Amino acid sequence: MSVDLAAERLNRGLSIRQLAEQAELTAPTVTRAEQGEAVHPSSAKKLADFYGYKVTDIWPLPEKASA
Repeated sequence: MSVDLAAERLNRGLSIRQLAEQAELTAPTVTRAEQGEAVHPSSAKKLADFYGYKVTDIWPLPEKASA
C-alpha cells in the first residue's frame, strides 16, 4: 500500500503550510514527502502518525528479490 500524501492532505482541506504546522514539520519537508522524496525517519513517522498510518504504509519496504 502506498498512500498519496498530497491527496490525503487535500482531502482534509489543508494547505502544505497548515499540515506542516499541525504535524510539527517544515513546509519543504511536507513537499518533499508528497513528491516521494526521502525525508528524515522522524519526519516520516510524524506524517504517518498525523494521517493514522504506519510508516511502511506511506513508504513501503522494498520487496526482496527471489533467490
